[in-house]
Amino acid sequence: MSVHKCLYLGPYVECTYKPATRVRDVWGCTLPECKRHPKKIQPDAEGKFCSTCGMANGKIPIQVNDRPDRYDVVGDELFQIESSDPANKDVLWLAPNVRRKGDPRPKWDDDGEIHLDLVNANPQQEMDWFEKAFAKELEKLRKVYATVTVCWGLHQYFM
Repeated sequence: MSVHKCLYLGPYVECTYKPATRVRDVWGCTLPECKRHPKKIQPDAEGKFCSTCGMANGKIPIQVNDRPDRYDVVGDELFQIESSDPANKDVLWLAPNVRRKGDPRPKWDDDGEIHLDLVNANPQQEMDWFEKAFAKELEKLRKVYATVTVCWGLHQYFM
């Protein structure tokens, strides 16, 4: 097993989740007093009848937290910058996964060594380009997430 250290420098979008829930059906014992009656999401029970009390199994509606999957919102156009820090559990960072017309970012996508001189870096220009080039994706994100903020910075993450 190996770990890959990744760096990303440039514009990205920071999204925070809206508190939301939805109902999901779980197959389980229909008798609320039974210990096998589902009270939270769990693997579906097997068979037509409960193996503990003998009551019929059926669909039980369970309230679950609802978090949109970024892939369902923007597909592959933006990639997720991973974080394993529990402090970031309500934050989602997304960065460009494709190059689009007018991209001002330095080209350092290859596997070779790189020396990147940041003296002439223009974070505001890159953020403005990002807002314009990914306007369609940002609009979709704004409909689904509580806050959507375009930022610029360095992320180190591990895969």
